[in-house]
Amino acid sequence: DDAFVSMFDDTTQLLQDFTNDRAALKSAITQIRAGGGTAFYDAVVESATKFVKRAEERKKALILLTDGRDNRDEGPAIFDFTKPTQGSRHTLDEAILKAKEMQVVVYAIGLGSDADQARLQRLAAETGGKYFFALRGDQLKELYRLIAEQLQKEYAVDFNSPRPLADGTQRRVQVTVALPGGGAQTVEGVYVAGF
Repeated sequence: DDAFVSMFDDTTQLLQDFTNDRAALKSAITQIRAGGGTAFYDAVVESATKFVKRAEERKKALILLTDGRDNRDEGPAIFDFTKPTQGSRHTLDEAILKAKEMQVVVYAIGLGSDADQARLQRLAAETGGKYFFALRGDQLKELYRLIAEQLQKEYAVDFNSPRPLADGTQRRVQVTVALPGGGAQTVEGVYVAGF
């Protein structure tokens, strides 16, 4: 599978474009540094938009590691109250809409005790992904393993609308899968006619 690596603070920076070269991806990951404000909604929009040239791919996932806070929502910059807030141009609703439009599932990892879990849970749930929480960085390896395992076991379901018009009408779709050993997992989404 191909992957790309971006980092974000006030802006989103592509560190490695789509590749299946694991060494290049690892190298890009080592370049990630914290700094500046946080424009995480913009990062979701820009990252989801990268999939526009990969529309034919059935599995499109974005793994997002953040505290879930965006300076757009947090008020003045923490260290310098004389500067305007360095946050996203987009809202959370717009980020969710873009991910859904591009059919990108978001796996959100909230890192740290101050992670905005409600915001990240909403982003993951509304895009068909899953939310994970890590109090400390040493817990990330296991979470990435779980996400990789889930992505490898993912199935694609085609939905053919009984309504032949590609008129942009939205239909709620719910798929429930019986799990081995009992229980079930349900995923809800929206099908937009013509997209």
